[in-house]
Amino acid sequence: EDLTVFVEDEEIAETAALLEPDLIYRGSKIGAALWLSLVGTASGAFAAVALSSGIRTSIWAFAAYLAVGFLLLRGLRPATERLLGRPIVWFAKTTLFWAVLVACMAVLTAGFHSGWLAYGLSAAGGFFIGMMHGSLTPNCIKREDAWMGAALALGTLSTVIGTALERMQPDGSSIGGAALIGAIAAGLFSAPMSALLFRLWDEAHGCRRMAMLFLHNDNFAAKAVSYLDHAIALSPADPELYNLRGVAWSKMGNSVRAAEDWGKAADLAPFDSGPHMNIGVDHLRRGALDEAIEAFRSALERDPEDATLHSNLGTAFQKRGELDKAIDHYDQAIALRPDYANAYSNRGYARHLKGDHRAAIADCDHALKLNERLPSALVNRAHALAALGEHQSAAECYRSAIDLGASPEVREEILQGLQALQKAAGVRTNELSPA
Repeated sequence: EDLTVFVEDEEIAETAALLEPDLIYRGSKIGAALWLSLVGTASGAFAAVALSSGIRTSIWAFAAYLAVGFLLLRGLRPATERLLGRPIVWFAKTTLFWAVLVACMAVLTAGFHSGWLAYGLSAAGGFFIGMMHGSLTPNCIKREDAWMGAALALGTLSTVIGTALERMQPDGSSIGGAALIGAIAAGLFSAPMSALLFRLWDEAHGCRRMAMLFLHNDNFAAKAVSYLDHAIALSPADPELYNLRGVAWSKMGNSVRAAEDWGKAADLAPFDSGPHMNIGVDHLRRGALDEAIEAFRSALERDPEDATLHSNLGTAFQKRGELDKAIDHYDQAIALRPDYANAYSNRGYARHLKGDHRAAIADCDHALKLNERLPSALVNRAHALAALGEHQSAAECYRSAIDLGASPEVREEILQGLQALQKAAGVRTNELSPA
């Protein structure tokens, strides 16, 4: 969600290839829900049979069980892909996994002599399974609260009912009885969750997730625009989509279209500070500092406790040479969000520009404690070290920032810093070139 994080081209392409099929599915959602329900029910039956005493009475029964299990596991992927397409394969695999856990929990907890203990452990186990399942919300679902609530309720209900049915069976339950109980327990969980998956499936949200991925690298901003175009066509009253498309246009250097989208977002959500903040960032990117400050102040009127806004306003003042005002806003950002690593790094750079290099290093060190993979903190630390004459340590910081995958702009700054060190003190540098 943090668009200030830079992601390399290759990683963007690889991640997009993995995510896109699962986020944008245009096949039969009813058919997919029925298939996932069948997979879950069959998996639960299979898992419960493994725990029954009947499976251990005959070598032939056990051999048949293994054969069925092999066919189930080996055939799941090709069967799902052939019937419904590649996007449903991952959901089929996860449905199998959770169904097996539900069935096993129902059967195992039924073995306790005490009813209170059996049902208590069954309910706790089902609740835990539901919590874990609900926390792994599919990327195509926007309403995470509904997904989590359903998973918690169904996880508990399915295991308790399964435990009750298992306790009604005589000792040494048959293979058929175990399979039926496992199928019921797993089906009670899998079928409603599969139906809910496709009921909550939000293609516009899926397109938004793809766009967010591409916005981590300016080279892919045009792809972000194409996904956001489709998302807006599906959900034209969502201000966040216009806000993000404005960011994409800005990254492409089209400030006019960016402003149009941010204006639309502001009209749809007049009390949202986001569009005004992005207008300020666009002005900042183009060096229009007075306009940037005005936009950030407008955003702060809507949300005076937004730490990111204070940090951005601090950066605008710092670029204008008003370092005391910049540090004041960085201080406010840190007071609002004590774990805000970027604000510490930015304040460190402002202190370095004022000549307080030791305080700058302390700020950068704190930023790195909060986020050890923050290239800007290493670069700002290197600037302060270089100013103190600690050239070798500064060079090491610059190189460490390169290793963390700094953005092209930061790499250019690093290269300039290393070249300055080489001229000043003859510090050896590797051959580096900005991306």
